[in-house]
Amino acid sequence: IRHDVESRGLGDVYKRQALYRSNSILSWIVECDKILYKASIRMLSKLTLKLVHESVREQLHTISSKYCENLSSLNFPKYVIDAKCKPAVIFSKLIGRIARVSDTAESANRVLSSSDDREMMLMNWRQLVNFKNLIDKELPCSSENSEIAQGILQNDIPYFIEQSTKQSRNANNPPDVLISNLCKFLVTLPFKFVNSSSQFFILCSSTILTAALREISLAGGQGFGAWWVVRCWVDEWHDLCAELGGYFKDDLKKFEQEENLSHDRSPMPSSIQGISYNMNSSSDMSKPRCEKPDTIHHLVGFCLLYT
Repeated sequence: IRHDVESRGLGDVYKRQALYRSNSILSWIVECDKILYKASIRMLSKLTLKLVHESVREQLHTISSKYCENLSSLNFPKYVIDAKCKPAVIFSKLIGRIARVSDTAESANRVLSSSDDREMMLMNWRQLVNFKNLIDKELPCSSENSEIAQGILQNDIPYFIEQSTKQSRNANNPPDVLISNLCKFLVTLPFKFVNSSSQFFILCSSTILTAALREISLAGGQGFGAWWVVRCWVDEWHDLCAELGGYFKDDLKKFEQEENLSHDRSPMPSSIQGISYNMNSSSDMSKPRCEKPDTIHHLVGFCLLYT
């Protein structure tokens, strides 16, 4: 390229345009952008495990809404801008997802930190919802997975809320310990189900939460508002994990190869096995059951929590 432009006596502007027209250079620019975006997402995704100041959340929303617009105004040829905007759009949407998770985490943490809200949530959850009937009616799964789901809903979730009460009373704990532990608790859940993909787990978890909240609402439960706030955070967090699972798909495959993970050797990634949330209330239900964890399961431990 340099020989070509020098032989024609072209200036710096024409040299840059000649470079941009090179397919190899243009693809290199786009790949550099993708590397930057992935590194940024891996760093920023950890914000979902803690409480984030409002000014930081506002910056995330600004990046999500304005980044592509600002990128389009750069002094580059249109075909370069078009090429750069494709990965930038995905990056902006993921930043928006992170911002939404951070927004709902603030409200969820406030609810879980309130002893009155927790007591009302527990009472409504235990007294107003017949989980066996809901599971039989709402979840299209095997009898084995139905039993696992019932154990989680009746035992593990109330136990987690009770543990949250003890943690909130400890002045030495950071203010975001409840959200961090809720993330770790949610990480363990998909591994308990036999032959169930993460996509199916997300759909079923949303369905059963909607059904449970409907029962609480129809019964006039005063804990409905608190449960709704927590449920909104759970939905946003699951949606973020699902989108990140696709975004880091190739990276996760490399990670699996490096860690020598296979469904014949380990049902759970080693990074998650070491520090998964301990649920003593139903020890049998807490054991990992899935035979082949998929992309999103790996992502939650690999990208969001432990790297």
